[in-house]
Amino acid sequence: MSALASARSTEIIAHRGGTDGAAPENSIEAFTYAWQNGAKYVEGDFWLTKSGEMVCVHGRNELKALSEFDRDIPDISAKDLGRINLAKCGRWGDKFAFVKLPTVDEVFASLPNDGVLVFEIKNYGEGYAETVETARAKAGIGKERLVLIAFNAEYLKDAYQKVDASAAYWLYVLESKGGKLSPDAETAIKKCAEIGADGVNLGNTELLTKEYVDAVHAAGLKVAVWTVNDIEEAKRLKSIGVDFITTDRFADLKRELR
Repeated sequence: MSALASARSTEIIAHRGGTDGAAPENSIEAFTYAWQNGAKYVEGDFWLTKSGEMVCVHGRNELKALSEFDRDIPDISAKDLGRINLAKCGRWGDKFAFVKLPTVDEVFASLPNDGVLVFEIKNYGEGYAETVETARAKAGIGKERLVLIAFNAEYLKDAYQKVDASAAYWLYVLESKGGKLSPDAETAIKKCAEIGADGVNLGNTELLTKEYVDAVHAAGLKVAVWTVNDIEEAKRLKSIGVDFITTDRFADLKRELR
């Protein structure tokens, strides 16, 4: 069974390391913090640059805020990797002098034997899936330790066919339109069938109901949510049967939901 689909209770996913400020997000330091503090699932965001480097960073705004590097992420070169400092913003004082922008190889190398990387596909195109699969095989990461997620359904479908991963989850934002949820559970289930996905991974969780979760479960799929930092909302989501909660506050939610 897939890594996510085999869960029997609500699991916590450490969002970009889930450090709640303990280390720069999407860094090896953040991921290591999560692993060392008992995380099983850690989420990271991955871009393929024009030079063929695959780097772990959420987006341009975050990269600029952390490192003052203001170039589009696809334009990052191999030379830039050695000088982009995710701790340059001055927030970290003496704790971190230099935090490197990590590559996919470095992130895979950070995984403990029982760790699962929830791999968000950011951009896509020729060579993306092949780069991921090459890095996975090189690192000796078994498929049970890799899960794919993406907002773009076509990206996710194509990558899931080419990358040896245990599961794929479709990302979307739940909305209320005319008093009805969009996409509704039926639409989400059909989309997952088209993609070959194992479940949904949705935001705007305050709209999520037990009926929605039950309908997705009845279709044999799992429900993951993002990004939940409020303890009471996390408890509500657990009570309605959500399988995975993605959070920036991994340690806090793990303690409160135990």
